[in-house]
Amino acid sequence: MKKLRIIFKVVIVALALAFLSRCANPVSPSGGPKDTKAPNFVKAEPPLFTCNFDKKRIRVYFDEFVTLKDVSQQLIISPPMNESPKITSRGKSIQIDFEEPLKDSTTYTLFFGDAIVDITENNPASNFLYVFSTGDVLDSLTLKGKVLDAFNNDPLPNVSLLLYLDNNDTIPYDSLPYFVKPYFMTRSLSSGDFTFNNLPDKPFKLFALEDLNGTLTFDQPAERIAFVDSLVKPYYITPAKVDSIPNDTLIRQADSIVHDSLINKQLKDKLDELINHDEHPLIELKLFQETDSIQKFLKASLIKPQNIAFIFKNKVIDPSIELIDTVIENKWFIREDGVVGDTIFYWLTQVPSDSLTFVIADNGKILDTTRISIVPIEKSRRQKKEEETKVPKMKPEFMRTSPVPGQPFFVKFPYPIKSFNPTPFMMIEGEDTLTSQFTITDSIKRKAIMERDWLESTRYRFVIPDSVFIDIRNLSHDTLYPSFNTKAIADYGNFYLDISIEKECPNYIIQLFEGDKKSREMSVSEAGRVSFEYLNPATYEVKVIYDMNNNGEWDTGDYHYRIHPEEVNFFPKEIVVRANWDVVESWEL
Repeated sequence: MKKLRIIFKVVIVALALAFLSRCANPVSPSGGPKDTKAPNFVKAEPPLFTCNFDKKRIRVYFDEFVTLKDVSQQLIISPPMNESPKITSRGKSIQIDFEEPLKDSTTYTLFFGDAIVDITENNPASNFLYVFSTGDVLDSLTLKGKVLDAFNNDPLPNVSLLLYLDNNDTIPYDSLPYFVKPYFMTRSLSSGDFTFNNLPDKPFKLFALEDLNGTLTFDQPAERIAFVDSLVKPYYITPAKVDSIPNDTLIRQADSIVHDSLINKQLKDKLDELINHDEHPLIELKLFQETDSIQKFLKASLIKPQNIAFIFKNKVIDPSIELIDTVIENKWFIREDGVVGDTIFYWLTQVPSDSLTFVIADNGKILDTTRISIVPIEKSRRQKKEEETKVPKMKPEFMRTSPVPGQPFFVKFPYPIKSFNPTPFMMIEGEDTLTSQFTITDSIKRKAIMERDWLESTRYRFVIPDSVFIDIRNLSHDTLYPSFNTKAIADYGNFYLDISIEKECPNYIIQLFEGDKKSREMSVSEAGRVSFEYLNPATYEVKVIYDMNNNGEWDTGDYHYRIHPEEVNFFPKEIVVRANWDVVESWEL
């Protein structure tokens, strides 16, 4: 019995020590899920949309503790004040103290942008707006629109929409977005839609701006912009009569409610039913980035042995690249222009020196002088040893997909070809042995094609002897055995688009996309049928570019010269191409 008491005491002591040990080494509580919820508006003193406002202080309450972030940059007050109000956070509220007398019979709007955030994760009460009037009525006009990407018509969220009044005596009206903050501001939703509420009956200049630095002015080349040529006038949206909401005052002020956080969702849904959204058309703004017209030379680099790339900021107009420290009598390079137009490649047919100095110019203007080493980076001992044991060879790259009817089979070379043996070589077409040959078609001599009326559902094999092609490095290739299988005609589908012309334009670029990949492109200048034949079964999208300057590509806009980007449009439905099937559609451009 005595032994049992001793054992019991030992157990009790052990448990106590374990408990004390656990208490002495507390473990941090595990964190819960991250707070992603924005602060919700609860009430305001005085209430939102107060008329005959005569206070010097406003208090706005939220459902959680809040603080202020970049309020001096985010806050837009309309009409502007000489002295900005003092704004402070107070627990679950913010306090606004006015530092100057308010104007009589004026509707004021305080747009906070993303300045009000919770104190835990900085989640913003986005686009919070406080509206009041010092007169008997609130300004109650509205302006609605949509912001789209100018190149692909995608809706753009969180773009700043800016309204300007022509009330500045020192800055021209069209220069306001460069230097002056707007009179009114809002932001686009995820759908690209935007709404201005509580506007006065006055004409405005309207802009959309991707404000990268938060200044609310168009002051960075990387910022995208859109503008309306003419002045815009806000309008009144007439609410419908609904017996289920007897409060006439609420109905009259429905158009003044500007943000989801101001009212509960049920009430907002009811108010949305009251408003006739089709009474006034939406204003479409196409956001674009201007091209910096100041040409700059960025750099020159040896991208691989005997290949120099000269890279410019913009597409070159009339480039000049002159060698100044070495005299070479014979032609020592082959020039190749990059696809985009901002890069020029020099393929060196001989290496005149370890380094070369160039004077770079474009369109008659000298941009820079650059010196570049053309000696490849020193190789490691292992690389040198490996190269000593094998003969270097050129490795052509053959077309990865089988050609469709009417399309040539091609091969690309890593370097321009110096010499080419056009002797026919063996081609096996199904079971038949024939001969064929390549033809070099481009001036750079980096591509050769083979044209033939390919048989459908047939296997093609080739035996190309070694050293048919020799490049500028004097490298040749081993015997090559390319092959491919053609598909049956019934495996393809065709798409025919009958175009009629509504908008006069010198050139229409019709593009066919499979997902994000451009599959085909054609240019037309008049009404008629556009044929896209031998398409792989897939779902396609059709895009048109109104090529107003007839240069074969889409051009952006320029606000300084009041030039809008070239218009693009998309066929209103997807084109589903099936095997052995023709799709015919009509489109009025």
